[in-house]
Amino acid sequence: MRTIVMLTVALMFLVGATASADLVTIATTADSYIERNNTGPLDTNFGNATSLNLAWNRGSTNIYRKAYVLFDASAYAAEDITSIDSISFNLTSSNDKIIGVWFLWKTDGLDNNWIEGDGTTGITWVNAPYNDGDAFTGRAFNGNGALGENVDDLSSGGNDFTAVTGWNTYTFDHLDAARRDALLNALKTGDQKITFGLSLDNSGQVGAIASRENSLGGAYITLDVVPEPTTLFLLGLGMGLGSLTLLRRRK
Repeated sequence: MRTIVMLTVALMFLVGATASADLVTIATTADSYIERNNTGPLDTNFGNATSLNLAWNRGSTNIYRKAYVLFDASAYAAEDITSIDSISFNLTSSNDKIIGVWFLWKTDGLDNNWIEGDGTTGITWVNAPYNDGDAFTGRAFNGNGALGENVDDLSSGGNDFTAVTGWNTYTFDHLDAARRDALLNALKTGDQKITFGLSLDNSGQVGAIASRENSLGGAYITLDVVPEPTTLFLLGLGMGLGSLTLLRRRK
């Protein structure tokens, strides 16, 4: 019996010693953009579009476009998610764009269960969550939180977005501690989903970010996931019990 106990403890230490952080990638589970202008309908859905088109007070019809991106981390145990490594978007325009990235809170009672849509159903300017419903107020989203109004020049890198694989891929990897903690907490509580809003702030500009329907690939988050000691203990215990069964069979 003593041999079995020692073997079990050794296996548990072995499991703990070999455990390390796994860098996992979560692709966006839904994305779409919404549009308002002076002449067109407000109930058009763009969920099938290959680009998340952005615009702010563009052209004679005063076009406004904002985008929504949803991430779902519920495939991972909340206690195993230890940090956010980066948040990435693929910019599909080579022109410098000042793009606002908004982390949309749920303080207004809304949730993350909005539908990307297929062209006939899903979010529109009329029903999209966190939308102020009136682009002409100058406010991009309601319920903005930790990343609200944090804008940067995507095409030339800048302080918050850093080019990592050429001109069209940028990673939001310089989050300060408060914003990083807020995002991490959102991925570890409730439905473990978070919604980002994207918008342009400069009048007359247009821009585009690849959607998940694009061959370039859509936005993604990379996380550090490490099994908690409880998980490792249970794994080691299972290995030890397996060893016990094997030794009994040999006797």
